[in-house]
Amino acid sequence: MVAWAPIPEESAWPSTEAVQAFQDDIDRVSPPLSTAECELVLSILDRPYEDSAYGLLNLVVTLLESAPSTGWEMDLPTEDRPWFSYLKSRWINYLIR
Repeated sequence: MVAWAPIPEESAWPSTEAVQAFQDDIDRVSPPLSTAECELVLSILDRPYEDSAYGLLNLVVTLLESAPSTGWEMDLPTEDRPWFSYLKSRWINYLIR
């Protein structure tokens, strides 16, 4: 799954088959992720585009959120990285609940 990183913007995907192949890769990952796996998977979100890559990045965020809460999420660079910002805000909202 990490070989896909960084995910291109939606308009740059070559085909619907490529989208399905990435979803299949996501579906093969068994949560919860370890901290080491999270560090690898984070590279998928390292992109300047706000689109969700046809909803696939929401699935990636869900996988990342399955990891034990060690605080790794708080050290994300968020400038010009909307998906890191999104993940960080979800982490903060979880902590303040």
